Amino acid sequence: MSAQQLHLIVAHLPVIGLPVTLFVYAFALRWRDDRLQRLCWLLVVAFAASSAVSYFSGPDAFEMLDQAGKVDEATRAIAEEHALLGRIAFSAMALLGGACGVAFFGRLQGAPPGRSLRLGIAIVGWLIVLLLAWTAHEGGELRHVELRHGEYAES
Repeated sequence: MSAQQLHLIVAHLPVIGLPVTLFVYAFALRWRDDRLQRLCWLLVVAFAASSAVSYFSGPDAFEMLDQAGKVDEATRAIAEEHALLGRIAFSAMALLGGACGVAFFGRLQGAPPGRSLRLGIAIVGWLIVLLLAWTAHEGGELRHVELRHGEYAES
């Protein structure tokens, strides 16, 4: 499996999985379902791990594009934007995954997480969903020139 394939497969996991998990998490909070909350926390930790794989496979995927001669000035500029957003999204996912890990292990030790941590995970999670969507859109522009906008749009 090439770095491009790995990046594309793994990058979509948090983009699609996090909003679904947060939707289920909202119901778990409403119904006060402890088991469902713990499952959601573990899923977020898994998505944080997949975002790490995605982040660290990105440079190799871009290098493969560059070596194939498919990188022009516009593609390079979009790739830099995508890399910056990817770094921010990865950092945010790592922090969210850490918060979910704290909540999960706290619950295992008999110290349930406070309301602010549980709600914070939900609210920050939805903000990260927006960030992931923006990052994924920029990544899509690398391969789909018809989606490019502004100064990078094809004439």
